[in-house]
Amino acid sequence: MMWGLFGKKHTSNSDRAPRNAVDIPVHFRTAGEFAWRVGKMKNISRSGILFGAGTIIPENTAVEMQFAAPPNIGPKSGELVIARGKVVRTVMPPASDRQPAMAAKFVRFEVVRHKNDW
Repeated sequence: MMWGLFGKKHTSNSDRAPRNAVDIPVHFRTAGEFAWRVGKMKNISRSGILFGAGTIIPENTAVEMQFAAPPNIGPKSGELVIARGKVVRTVMPPASDRQPAMAAKFVRFEVVRHKNDW
């Protein structure tokens, strides 16, 4: 089940998944793109991630993401996670940060292998 990797399942639809602050790279691309881009993950929950990117990705855009499981989140820190999702929100940066952030909701993800095997 998807939620088992990043936290406990909530029983109420009004529950918001707890966010875990992180500062790790995330490789992402939109559907149909061949090349991966690199952004910075700001937080993660059982339902998705918030990540900074050099450009704004429109809401409802399908995205593929790859990242190393953050410490204390997955079964093994550093395992490669491959996820598919869609952008559900854009967070415009404060004046001190020029990089917009996108919230991407997970549609599906899987743990592939340990980071040392990349």
